[in-house]
Amino acid sequence: MVPLIFFTISSSIANMNGAKRLGEILGWMFGTFLFTGLVSVIYMYFVVKLVNPGEGVSLKLVKPEVAEELNPVTQIVKTFTVPDFVELFSRSNMLALIVISILIGFAAQSIGERGKPFTSFF
Repeated sequence: MVPLIFFTISSSIANMNGAKRLGEILGWMFGTFLFTGLVSVIYMYFVVKLVNPGEGVSLKLVKPEVAEELNPVTQIVKTFTVPDFVELFSRSNMLALIVISILIGFAAQSIGERGKPFTSFF
């Protein structure tokens, strides 16, 4: 499944004719993501207000002894990258795989005719 995602994203971007069309697709994708996220937030807000799932639950919070303190920039970098290239093609690092697939697709598209053999390989 992971190689299928990589090849699908990379080849789709590499075979795209114009940056304007890609911008439209990314805009619709981003808008759809925001819309569905907003719908789910509103839905869960009302469900939690009606059901109150935490009623009667008492949790004792314990601070872990060895907690890695990361600043927000480091957390974002760790989300979009992997420490080893082999880990890129595992299911646990899908976001990093999508980012590298997009970058490879853009690179193949930007070199034009010289990238045709590489694009046809996808």
